[in-house]
Amino acid sequence: MQLAEPTRFAAPWERAASLRLRAGDVSVLAEYDEHGRITGGDPEQMMDAAARAYIAHILDGTDVLLMAADHARRGELSRRIRDDLIQLGHVTAWPSVPIADGAKASVGDLIVCTRNDHTVEAGEPGRAQANGDLLRIDAITSRGLLVRRALDADPATGRRRWTDRQFLYGDYKNSELGYAVTDHAAQR
Repeated sequence: MQLAEPTRFAAPWERAASLRLRAGDVSVLAEYDEHGRITGGDPEQMMDAAARAYIAHILDGTDVLLMAADHARRGELSRRIRDDLIQLGHVTAWPSVPIADGAKASVGDLIVCTRNDHTVEAGEPGRAQANGDLLRIDAITSRGLLVRRALDADPATGRRRWTDRQFLYGDYKNSELGYAVTDHAAQR
């Protein structure tokens, strides 16, 4: 499914440019470059720059989607962002729990659910927990994680919203850090 009209763009030129790019018109890349939207560097520099930009947006309260080319880069970007958020005091370092890929997660972290669980009501009546749900850890308990599920960003402010109700996420060990995604996850 494609949106008929582009949304969430601050500048009018972005709306038209995104439609041209979606249609396969690569000549529009010159317009993106003219507006300073294309940067280049080696992979290490680009991952550092992407992580810094993500952190800046998060600190501003803006909803962010950071896409990585593959699972390994997604994991590395998420790890870097988590480390920075711990240093800034937005995520606690301890206690933490082990999750997939040898990563750890703690209070304040964003994680992505990797399995459907129809027995768990995910913060809203009648809404089961689903593969791909973005969750924020509010507490770590002996029975699992107390989390809230991400909702769509507020269209007026661009700020991420969360379910009002927490719920217990007991099967968190297969979850992944949720700061970056691959294009497969973003297309959902």
